Amino acid sequence: MQRKTYAVFINSTDSQFHTDILSGITDYAGEKDVNLLIYSGEELKSVFTVRRSRNIIYNFVDKTKVDGILFFSYLITGRVDREELIQFCEKYAPIPVISIGLDLRPIPSIVIDNYRAIKQLVTHLTTQHGYKKFAFIRCNPTSMDGMMRHYEFIKVLEEHGIFVGDEMIVQGEYGIHTGIEGIKILMDKRKVDFEVVIAANDDTAIGAAYALKKRNKKVPEDVAVIGYDNTFWGINNIPPLTTIRQPIYEMGRMAVDMICSLQDKGKPVTGLRKISSELILRESCGCKRELSSRNISDAAVGDSGGLESFTEGKKDAVILDLVDDIQKNIEFHSGDLGTYLHQVIHSFMLSVSQEEYAGFQKTYKEFMRVYIEKGMSKNVFEEIIRFFHKYFIRLYSDRRKIIHTSDFTLQAFKDIEDFYHEEQFNDIISIQNMGFKLKDIYESIQFSKDLSRCREVLSVWLPMSDIHTCYISLYEGSRTSTEYSRLFFGLQDTHLLQIKKDWGLFRSAGLIPEHLRFPEKDRFIYLVLPLTYGEYQIGFFLLNFVSWTPSFYELLRRELSIAMLIVLYREKMNTILKELVTQRELSVIETEDGTAGDKQLTDSDNPIIASFEFLREKMEYEDLRIQKAINYIDQKYNTDLSLEEVAEELNVEASYFSRIFKQVIGTGFVDYLRSLRVKKATMLLRNKYIKVKDIALMVGYKDSNYFCQVMKKETGYSPGNYRDLLLNGEEPDN
Repeated sequence: MQRKTYAVFINSTDSQFHTDILSGITDYAGEKDVNLLIYSGEELKSVFTVRRSRNIIYNFVDKTKVDGILFFSYLITGRVDREELIQFCEKYAPIPVISIGLDLRPIPSIVIDNYRAIKQLVTHLTTQHGYKKFAFIRCNPTSMDGMMRHYEFIKVLEEHGIFVGDEMIVQGEYGIHTGIEGIKILMDKRKVDFEVVIAANDDTAIGAAYALKKRNKKVPEDVAVIGYDNTFWGINNIPPLTTIRQPIYEMGRMAVDMICSLQDKGKPVTGLRKISSELILRESCGCKRELSSRNISDAAVGDSGGLESFTEGKKDAVILDLVDDIQKNIEFHSGDLGTYLHQVIHSFMLSVSQEEYAGFQKTYKEFMRVYIEKGMSKNVFEEIIRFFHKYFIRLYSDRRKIIHTSDFTLQAFKDIEDFYHEEQFNDIISIQNMGFKLKDIYESIQFSKDLSRCREVLSVWLPMSDIHTCYISLYEGSRTSTEYSRLFFGLQDTHLLQIKKDWGLFRSAGLIPEHLRFPEKDRFIYLVLPLTYGEYQIGFFLLNFVSWTPSFYELLRRELSIAMLIVLYREKMNTILKELVTQRELSVIETEDGTAGDKQLTDSDNPIIASFEFLREKMEYEDLRIQKAINYIDQKYNTDLSLEEVAEELNVEASYFSRIFKQVIGTGFVDYLRSLRVKKATMLLRNKYIKVKDIALMVGYKDSNYFCQVMKKETGYSPGNYRDLLLNGEEPDN
């Protein structure tokens, strides 16, 4: 039986949010033994015109090769209404489509059920904290998912006898700027009074909290702030945000299971499935420590004669029972997992008995280091801790041990979060180092007489990044013609393809030339990404999916887009030069025949006019140099970066680069770099555990005293004073 191949439509791969979504899909696809083609485009009808060109990638679906489509509707919706989304799905018929995030029935759909978490949150805010006055900074009405959440909040509040007037609702987009503007409208323009502001997402909530502090309103003493998404910055905000976590990993798994199970049974794919979100309470609502609707159970305290009175043999039986229960219920399997779990559980029991968390903390971190390499996800690590809490909160009878069990499991959740952030920062450093290697590709394009050197560099560099299969194709024709492509580069299982001229063009929807084949014996997961610059359509590339950090693919897409644009410019320039030479030779022949000047060339076939068009496009390419400079500075700001180094990277004179940089950016190189470093430092200062001298090194200053002087000059505060203000709930004036 031929292995099924499913397409996945997603709007990006450049955030941890998207990585978690794809993890659920790719993990379960492996368990179900199916292939995946992941198409990463943009929102439909995006407000950013230059991004819309990336959506051409959604057209490249071959109905003879794809058995189903998983469509992340609530991420791609953009400014498209429900009917347009349904029409978008129906154009792929007869391929079945699963809508993920929005109810698009009759299109089969999976949606997040926020009602339970929202009801828990409203009940908590009204009964535990006594809040009665609510304000909302909601999303744009075109975001169906966000509007559904908003209406659920309104409904639950009305059930509690609280009615929200129009003057308490501000409309905007998702983002920090919307939160800032929302508070400005509520407080400065409308002058309304409120105790709680509920934001469209965590970024909006962070902006709202910032704006409140600017108006001398403390969070949560004066106004509580609520977010949505449970993002990294929400967790590390001062104070940390109360929020609702979307079960995006679980939703990805459910999507694969839904389309596989229904197709395996030979039934049409129909219906609606729901999955519940999770409430997480933190300090921004007035709580003193983090609580979760999932990781804190309602178990009652047991009677005397609990676990502490068990014999060693009976305790071992408890450990074995817990190991067995965990292995049956978590979404991960490994032959040696039981042994490791036995050691971890024993360490937890010992730490509770000794009332000392450090021993278990060390054991569990080592367990995570071992199993993260084996592919265990963050969700599974958290699920194991939930089992610990559920078991031991019931088994212990001593009140102190019950308290320590709760405290240690809460601390373990925080350690898991910190551990993953640390791993992400390490991965980012690795990705940045890999990004620097792309300059070899630029040099091979700019200085080689033919492009074979570029292909050789790619064939060496890509496998170093665990990319063993990659196809880069360029569109053939005008700027907007994308129906046909030609293969520029091919790598199959680390072997460089020798591309022949007679291969010709192929239909872009096929993704690769017809005489090439996707693997039939081995399962594959390929990512399909557009190559664009603004509205300019360049081509696309396909590569095997690697579990890198979110920024990796966007970095690769951006850099390859520019590299392939250079390829097209070189080819066009060579064509123009040949035409100029040919025209000169014809001119000489015509003069000898006495017929010179009789033929009038049109704009389209006159090589001189064509050369002016090329020069105009060459000026556009100069703008790319400044963009590349900004990207390079953003990657290396924490090193001994100099203007000369950046100029050398761009292969231009330092004086020319300095002049053009200030002309385009509006500030000099040194001022821009200093401002960027200070901006990064102010973000790091929000974490009270990072020492000032370490922050200085992390942003590029070896001398911490000089760093303090720079901070004082740029912000008006020393690093220590800046942090003290943050920890006291104030936002420094920069």
